[in-house]
Amino acid sequence: MNCDQVCSLLDAFADGEIDAVRSLEIETHLSGCAECRQRLEVLRATGELVRDKAVYFNAPDRLVLSISGIGAEKPKRSLPRFNRPQVAWFAVNLCASAAAAFLLIMASSTRRPTQSIEAELVSDHIRSLQASHIFDVPSSDRHTVKPWFQGKLDFPPDVPNLASAGFPLLGGRLDYVAGHPAAALVYARGKHTINVFVLPISQVSTPSEKSGQGGYHVLEWTEHGLTYCAVSDTDALPNFRDAFLTATAP
Repeated sequence: MNCDQVCSLLDAFADGEIDAVRSLEIETHLSGCAECRQRLEVLRATGELVRDKAVYFNAPDRLVLSISGIGAEKPKRSLPRFNRPQVAWFAVNLCASAAAAFLLIMASSTRRPTQSIEAELVSDHIRSLQASHIFDVPSSDRHTVKPWFQGKLDFPPDVPNLASAGFPLLGGRLDYVAGHPAAALVYARGKHTINVFVLPISQVSTPSEKSGQGGYHVLEWTEHGLTYCAVSDTDALPNFRDAFLTATAP
């Protein structure tokens, strides 16, 4: 979860209106983002100020009386009677509607999720370039970037420095893919930025071949129980993947 996503939920989070899963994701982000923590503190301080300093007024007696009559009991109306043919026809229509809804749900559940995952990856890549939060740990030293993820993720991503192959390491950050925490490794190819999203295989299903969306390319591969998803507008992603696999080979 990035800063934009957290900011859109901070009001509800401060009021305790976020479900447990989202709350955990927000708390994880807040633990590593001083700017969002400051926004939350301002929201909470504002709420306390309103509760302490706001002026309250009692409703006029006339308004209280008019509201108290809203729930007055109304005369009961007799329900219409249905004969057996009408009941049978209603039951048939109800069953048909339920069957159609079931088939629609089954059809949507069997669609391959790869298109939405690819769109999300491209969106996350573009957002990281537009925002100032492309790095949580800016460093070209793999021995600095890889240990930074310890305690923040349940898996250790491979973080090779591929400068000798023309893909220098720039740093990394914590991101989210398909609702799961993911490592985002940032590399460069000339003036092009490459985001590599890393998460366990069981948490995302993506194709292994290259695909493109809006001028951006997505290339996925699996290694050591992890899925690596590289996103960039450079055509050199296959070379990047080959260099990555060579550097991380046992």
